Order: sequence, then structure tokens, then C-alpha cells
Amino acid sequence: MPASGHRKRFVESVLWVKQMLPTIDFADEEMTYKVESAAKLAAARDLLQADDPGWAAVFAGAFAGSNLLNWRYTDELVRAAKKRPEVLAPLLRLLWDGRLSESSFNRFVRDLRTHSAGLTPGVGTAVASVLLMGRGAADRPPYRPQAVRRFWRTIGWPATRNDVNPYLDYQNFRRSLDEFRTIASANALPVADLLTAQGYMWLITEWDPRTVLPASEIATFRAWRGDPYTGASSEGAQASARRLRILERLEDNETRLFTRNDLVGHTVDGQPAAILPSSHGTVIPPGFDIPVSLTLSPSVSGTGLARAVDDAGMLRYPHEKQGRTARADQGLLSALETCVPLVVLAPMGDSTYQAVFPVYVHRYLHRDRVFDLDVSGAYLSLRAGIAPEYERRWTVGTTRQRLHQPVFRRDVLQAYNSQCAVCGLSIAGLLDAAHIVPDRDDHGIASVINGLALCKNHHAAFDAGLLAVADDLTIHVSRSIMNSGPDEAVDRLLRDYDGRKLAVIPAIAAWRPDPDLLARTWTAATSKNL
Repeated sequence: MPASGHRKRFVESVLWVKQMLPTIDFADEEMTYKVESAAKLAAARDLLQADDPGWAAVFAGAFAGSNLLNWRYTDELVRAAKKRPEVLAPLLRLLWDGRLSESSFNRFVRDLRTHSAGLTPGVGTAVASVLLMGRGAADRPPYRPQAVRRFWRTIGWPATRNDVNPYLDYQNFRRSLDEFRTIASANALPVADLLTAQGYMWLITEWDPRTVLPASEIATFRAWRGDPYTGASSEGAQASARRLRILERLEDNETRLFTRNDLVGHTVDGQPAAILPSSHGTVIPPGFDIPVSLTLSPSVSGTGLARAVDDAGMLRYPHEKQGRTARADQGLLSALETCVPLVVLAPMGDSTYQAVFPVYVHRYLHRDRVFDLDVSGAYLSLRAGIAPEYERRWTVGTTRQRLHQPVFRRDVLQAYNSQCAVCGLSIAGLLDAAHIVPDRDDHGIASVINGLALCKNHHAAFDAGLLAVADDLTIHVSRSIMNSGPDEAVDRLLRDYDGRKLAVIPAIAAWRPDPDLLARTWTAATSKNL
């Protein structure tokens, strides 16, 4: 039984595991593949004990895709099973036949080392522990020398390296896991067996805390674990200043729409600061250690970007690599830990990109292999500087509107040849892209077919219900305006257009207003003013 100081560290490790578990699929990450490998080893053991030559092929298959051992030793075992089964079989019988004893375990490690040059006793113990899973994995977990000793140092467990008697190291490992199981169960973390306890040990010793803990806990955990790096890093003052200037330069473009050449040729202080990769992904310009920009794949682009933002203001960004052993993108994990602002670039499909910033990496969801990007503050002015911890100031609805507005405006003004659809005014600075059905409505799609190019006066009148457009593209002015007293200005602004067709209609039919959307607005308008 460990001393009280060790027990305290055990309890703390249990609390950390309880924080980590909700973010991962523990069965898939740590348990399923071990149980499956153990079952295959058990099948090979049964065949070997029955003197069935098919044992070698089943044994080799047990290590397919397995990371229970270093690949070098896995390859050696597989080669031995395929090319020298007569040499491997006697070694396996030391572990698999009869009652396991200290002498048979140590003899296996010693004899294995004669067949594998440079194999240390610790690695021999690891190989033996994996093969013993064929006798039942629940209480015979895999042993990894370096990870086990890190775990012992972390919790203060007494350990003495014993190269002469490796069996004692293996048994000490099992005792430490048994103690963890007892303390975990007493602290509301049920642990079914030693294999489960070993999986929790891996969480404590091996996992990158950025993938399983919120940003606020990462530095604390690093310090608790005793990592050489014990606090959240921060990029240097020079890089931080350059990051801010990059974002401020982008902010000079009010539309936040940029061509590929703009982004590839981007400079700050006379130095190259290209922020567009050759394909989607992150970019770390020279002089930076943490990404400055992230380009989305074409599947999340254009006006669809706003729809991809959930009700919490988060945009899901999938981690590209797949598979159980995949690790998250280190650059984005660093951005998560340091809370630095990023630029998200959404491709428009015509060598144009929409720049969305400042965006922060909120968390990494290991279970789903995705990052949550916080875009709730996109379009917040940067001129006052960037706080280390971002404070939300915009509702998600406003965020979505701001995300799709630049692209929506570009497309609508292009469709109407930069002219007001009602009066034909062609001064771009006085034109708006008006939604036929408001974007807050479920039918308010961010598409050119739900838009009208209107001058600011006619946009205000349209939104106020003083002017409407029927599905045949006829303009109608409200009864209250038509029946009001004589006023030459009102005549010029509104009354003169009543009953006319739109002055400007998109030349391309696919860009023209959707009749169904016009009908919805027309129905609402006639119930009030028309």
C-alpha cells in the first residue's frame, strides 16, 4: 500500500481522468483494439497448444495494425512467425503453457534477447506483457517501460529498475494499477479491471492535454504532470505585433473579399506574409510558430459559411487525418493553448476568398476529430488591439449576418450590374444588397435569388413595408404613402414607381428573384400596408 502522499497523487490522477473522459470515446481509443488483439493471441495460443501449424498465421494476424509494441519489435515477431515458427514456438510456450512463473517469465525475456540484438530487459518485459494478453487481457495489461515509469514518477509510486529480474517490474506495474483501481472506484470512477486502469494510465502519461482538456486546464495539468513545459506558451512580442498588423491590413478592405493574388502576395512591414496555402489547411508564415490563417475546404464556402455556424457561434473544422492513432494538427492545438486570433479563409469558387477574423480555436473534440472554431466575434474591429482572452460582443445571429453579407452583396450587385433595381441608381457606395425574405427567417436563404440591389432610400422603404415587389416584378407602394398629401419629394422617391416593373432585372435568368420568395414578402406586405 503506498504512503498517504502517493494516495493523494492517485486521487488527483483520478480527478484528471474524470475530466478527460467526456471528450473521447475511451472504448474505441483504448479498449476495443486491445481486447481484439488479445482474442487473436488467445486463438493462436489454442492452436499452438493443439500443435496446429496454423497458429503462426493467426499469431502474425494478431499484430496487424496494432500499436501495442514498437513497430520494430512487432515486425520481428511477425517475421519470426512466418519464417522461423520453430524458433518462436518454444519461446511462446514459456508464457502460454502451464502456470506462469517468475522463472518462466524471466527466461522468456532472456531467451528473446538472444534472438534480437540490442533488446533491453525493459522492452523484453513489454513483449512478454503483450503476449500474456493471450491468457486473458483483463488482468494482464500491456507494459511500456517509459510510459510506466512516467506514471510511477507522476504518482510517486516506488519503483526500482530490475534488469536481472524483469518479472518484478511487471508485477510492480500490476500492483500500481490495482491500487489505482481501488482508489478510482472509491472516487466515483468505476474501473472494471487492470486493462481499464492501464488505459486510464495512458491518459495521464501519454495524451496531449490540448486534445482532452479545456484551454483553462491545460497549463495546470502540465505542471501537475511535471512536463518540462509547464505553462501555456505565447508567441514572442514581435510575432504578436506582426499578427495584429496582418489582421489590420486585411481589415482595410471593408468587404473582406480577396483574390488569390492578394493573399499569396500579402506583405507586412515590407516582408512577405503569404497567408494562403496551396490547398486548404493552416499557414505559418516565416517568423511565426503558430498558424496565422486557416483555409476551409471548398465544401464550406461562399454563402454556405454562415449556415455552417451553429447556435453557439462555432464552426466545425474537421481534422484531416483519419484513423485511431491520428493526432490533431499541432498548429491549431498551439493556437488553442495560446488563444491567438486566426484568419479563416473561405473559398468562393472563383479565385476569391472571404476573410473571417478574428477567429479563435475554442476546443478540440477528440471523439469527432474536429476543432471548434469560435467565429462569434468575427468582424469585431481590431484597432483597439486584441485581448488574450476574447470577450464575446456579438450575438450568433449578427455573426451569421456578417459572415454572409460580403459575399451576398458582391453577388447581388453583380447580378444587377451595380444598379438599383427600382430607380437604376449606379453609384456603388449608395447601393445595398437587400434580402427579399429576411435572413433571420427560415426561408431567408443567403442567395442572389433572395436579393435585390436597392439604393439606400429604396432599401429602407422596402424593409419598412412602404414599397414591395410582386412576383411578376411589379413595384407597389403602400396605401398610406399613395393616399398621403401632395409632396413632390415623395412623388419622386416612391409614388412615381407604383405600378411599374423593376428598372433593372438580372440578365441571367438563374439570378432573378425567386417568385416564391417575392410572394411571401408580398403576402406579408399586403396584410399591412398594400
